[in-house]
Amino acid sequence: MGIGSNYHSLGTMNPTYARERFREAHDFLVQAFQADAPFKFDGKFFQSEYVNLWPKPVQKPYPEAWVPAAGSKESLAFAAKNGYSYLAVLVPWPILLKNCESFRNAVAEAGQEQDPRRIVATAHVYVAETDKQARLESEGHLMSLIQNSLGSPFHDSFPPGH
Repeated sequence: MGIGSNYHSLGTMNPTYARERFREAHDFLVQAFQADAPFKFDGKFFQSEYVNLWPKPVQKPYPEAWVPAAGSKESLAFAAKNGYSYLAVLVPWPILLKNCESFRNAVAEAGQEQDPRRIVATAHVYVAETDKQARLESEGHLMSLIQNSLGSPFHDSFPPGH
């Protein structure tokens, strides 16, 4: 899905269709992974006269998937329903704990078995000779990321339909 502000700044598409487009892309990929013969895909957002994925993935029915998300209920439910892992990105620890509980509930609602390996969290790590040196070398870059790239107002981060 991406961050809502990406749709505004890149001007690639109307964000109200983001989730619908994401689901169609997912279905397209799953069909490509599983199809035994070439096929035509004619969706609302994606069209291809001839789809023939080669080589085929070794994993059956298709490779393991992780859904990166900051924690929207729709993304967590999508990951749970499809048997995917939730990859927590850009989430403070208190929110992460709430998201993990929401994901566990979504997994239960989907009638699936709980597996702690289906929740993955990212962390920023910087290594230097000392903690002081690591902080000195990395802090400005991390703060720039947080303040300039992630500091969008709510209406930019979560446009209608996102």
